[in-house]
Amino acid sequence: MKRLRSLSWPVAFFTVTLVAIGLGAKLHSISRTLDHTYRYDCTIKAVDGETFKALKIMGANGPGSNKEDLFSQSYATAFTPDGSLKISGIAYEPRKVGIAVDGYRAKAITITSETPALLEIPMTKVPADEVK
Repeated sequence: MKRLRSLSWPVAFFTVTLVAIGLGAKLHSISRTLDHTYRYDCTIKAVDGETFKALKIMGANGPGSNKEDLFSQSYATAFTPDGSLKISGIAYEPRKVGIAVDGYRAKAITITSETPALLEIPMTKVPADEVK
């Protein structure tokens, strides 16, 4: 019985040490994630690539989901009355958004912490011979 008690303290100490190391690593990972987290709020405006006339965005696909990104689903999108797309949210890594306008090629846009509040995206017309 005495021998069993003498072994229980080192085993308990070793177990608690392993748990503390695991929790410390997890806390470091969360801290790193939060250090790289940013808030974005921007309006995407589509314009004709030649005339720079404003166009109405007809469709958009939002940021995809990534299981490793804590904030992959924390965003909101809305179309404004002038046909622009407003998107805002919280992110850890760059967000990819796609926009489409009738008669123009779709564009993919990457939103980062450096993205300005207003993005004017020049759209390229689809040539008549490529239209189905």
